[in-house]
Amino acid sequence: MVSVIWVQIKDAGRGKYGYIDKTGKFVIRFDQRKLYGGSKFSEGLTAAGGNSKLGYIDKTGKFVIKPQFDYAFKFAEGMAWIGIGEKSGYINKTGKIVIPPKFTSASDFSEGLASVSIDNQRGYIDKTGKMLISPQFDYTAKFSEGLALVSVGNNCGYIDKTGKMIIQLNQSLASMIRDSARCRVNWQ
Repeated sequence: MVSVIWVQIKDAGRGKYGYIDKTGKFVIRFDQRKLYGGSKFSEGLTAAGGNSKLGYIDKTGKFVIKPQFDYAFKFAEGMAWIGIGEKSGYINKTGKIVIPPKFTSASDFSEGLASVSIDNQRGYIDKTGKMLISPQFDYTAKFSEGLALVSVGNNCGYIDKTGKMIIQLNQSLASMIRDSARCRVNWQ
């Protein structure tokens, strides 16, 4: 497999971004076919666009999922969340829609579950699209080691995969730190 790295040459204008190989040679240049996009490859694919739609290319720059989505995000656990119009759903690595777009927003799968939003409340679905933890949270993080940080108003804590509150923190939600989050605890 070709190893490539996303680069953008600052202030160089159109055509000065894409992916380079280990020698520094551009292997995918986004002006070649009026492509746009740019992110890290995940599970061998990355979102890229053409004609105002997004699809997925492999590390050679070939579209393996044709541009057809209004927005597209990275693959995680074999699925990527995509948007058609104002709704989010999920595709597999062949481009087949496996969970139809019906959510206000979505997130990556982690430990078999993904956080989705319906009417400004977030809950969790499994890979079949079944709602396992009903939308009831203002904020949700990815599951890690069987727990996920959630908040309702100024209260937050960690839930397990059944939705049961395992650690109640009763403090305000603090800022995100990379792919995880934390609650700020005000000691008295």
